[in-house]
Amino acid sequence: ADIDAVTGPDGRVRVEVARGDRVEILVHPPAGDEPLVGVRQAVTVGEEPALAPVVRLPAGRWLTGTVTDAGGRGVAGAAVHWGREGATKPEWRDDVLVGRDALTRTDAGGRFRLAVLPGACSVRAHGPTLGHPPVAAQVPGSTTTLFAHHVARIDVPAAGDLPPLALGLPAGAAVTGTVAEAAGANAFLLCSGRGSPVRPYASVALPVRDGRFAVPGCRAGWVTRVYLLDPVAKVGGVVDVSPDAPVSPVRLAPCGTVRVRVVGPDGAPAAGREVTVSLLVARDRRPGEPTVSDPQPTDWFDAANYPARRTTDAAGVAELTALVPGAEYRIAVSSGTAKAAVGTFTIEPGRTLVLPDVVPTEGETP
Repeated sequence: ADIDAVTGPDGRVRVEVARGDRVEILVHPPAGDEPLVGVRQAVTVGEEPALAPVVRLPAGRWLTGTVTDAGGRGVAGAAVHWGREGATKPEWRDDVLVGRDALTRTDAGGRFRLAVLPGACSVRAHGPTLGHPPVAAQVPGSTTTLFAHHVARIDVPAAGDLPPLALGLPAGAAVTGTVAEAAGANAFLLCSGRGSPVRPYASVALPVRDGRFAVPGCRAGWVTRVYLLDPVAKVGGVVDVSPDAPVSPVRLAPCGTVRVRVVGPDGAPAAGREVTVSLLVARDRRPGEPTVSDPQPTDWFDAANYPARRTTDAAGVAELTALVPGAEYRIAVSSGTAKAAVGTFTIEPGRTLVLPDVVPTEGETP
């Protein structure tokens, strides 16, 4: 559960939690003139009557700047956050609040102010809409890719001048298309880099209405791969779009299925093993360039078929259904605290791919 509370005049706050819980405390600095940086602290609640950790907010520096559009005008309502380039933990586990946990919005003139720590960092701007081409960057301390509309890397000095940043958002185009048969009300599309400031590493589902769709943030001379899915009718398809050419009507085909069986070293079925299936979403690219993809677990976007991650049944079997035909998926099986890679597979329409038995080894990694 999430519990929100505000400190009193003495800086104290009181919340009640269950004994034995592991609590993560996120402390956001109050509004004011001092550039304090928020922190994250983990606490395990024991049997003591009260626990009173002291959380100290480090002093940073104010980073100011302006987010502008392609015409040089300030963009109101753009989201701006930052990350430490030398981080050893993913941003959602860092000891200081960065990324989505340290987000600010631009004012009516496109101006922002953000408290950051001295050192090498990146500053990311997200426009108020998805109409700008995405920019990819790796999350420090992880193998995860995040997307924004502008990423600036700077070195913040501990003292002295800190010039304002100018973050420009290039203009993008919306490419429209249709499906050959009108898709149902449940149909949606995914494409790389179309996310949100609070989940910049995840593709958000964009609607398909009355058989029509629009792909925002496209740019001339580039190709965007679109993944279409109706998770209820279990039909889908893949199409490449570009502002340089009209999009032919897309014919959705029956989804595919992958069946995987997990067994132990003795060949006995391994029940209750978690199976991760991730759609490999290809990034925007120029024609002829190699494809670079980022994994999107199906339970992130398909709540109809994956309200939770699949686990193997008593026979050690898991069926992975509603997979987009023509798309690539990466499959892994849990093995204790690690995951064992099964492989990457291209889905054929209406077919069930039966994989060889998987025998995960404890400690094996993908």
